[in-house]
Amino acid sequence: MKPIILICAVRNLKSSRKEFLIHESYVNAIRAAGGTPILAPITNDLNEVKSYISMCDGLLLPGGEDVSPILLNEEPLRGISYISSQRDRFEFALFEEAKNQNKPILGICKGCQIIALCTGGKIYQDIFTQHPNTIGHSQPEEQLDELFHTVSLYDHSKLYKLFKSEKIGVNSWHHQAVLSVGAEMKITAKSSDGIIEAIESIDGSIMGVQWHPELLFEKYPEQLLIYKHLVEQCRKIKE
Repeated sequence: MKPIILICAVRNLKSSRKEFLIHESYVNAIRAAGGTPILAPITNDLNEVKSYISMCDGLLLPGGEDVSPILLNEEPLRGISYISSQRDRFEFALFEEAKNQNKPILGICKGCQIIALCTGGKIYQDIFTQHPNTIGHSQPEEQLDELFHTVSLYDHSKLYKLFKSEKIGVNSWHHQAVLSVGAEMKITAKSSDGIIEAIESIDGSIMGVQWHPELLFEKYPEQLLIYKHLVEQCRKIKE
């Protein structure tokens, strides 16, 4: 049986309709990597969270809206846009339960920031305000299947071993980013302006990337290595 990867569903905050959804690219990437994707609707029920994690082999925390400044104990900067504190709390709970159950975790874009926050790190509310001389990190949404800037991969990181390269091209669609990591995590990639682009846990079971490999892999197949790594980790645990 293929490893089951749980994806946190998100709400469409730009619509008045009450609906859960997820970008199809996450589903496509998990399937292409050899996994079976399932979606987890947002809940405040911690018992339901435990059930979600129990039925899966690994967790994917996707991109999405901004992290709520309330949960950061900060006042909002002008760059803050759509937020959902309920989703943030749900993803915090999913992360903690997946960690407790020793399930591998991958965070994409916002998911990378959630991982940092859950492990004692901090994030920028708005890199363009808080990080001087930032390069472009917000290419047009319609062109996220194109490489936009490069990131440097740290030696001895999982990403370096996967890509077998010191530098790779990535897409970019964010204005928040990881500022610092806690003791159990390490930085594994940065862009030329010093923005953290990837992190991983010391034990290798958790990885977060700031870009969207699921939107790139059809043109740039090597980007699927990130999802294949998650699925392979899950497969080894199942065995």
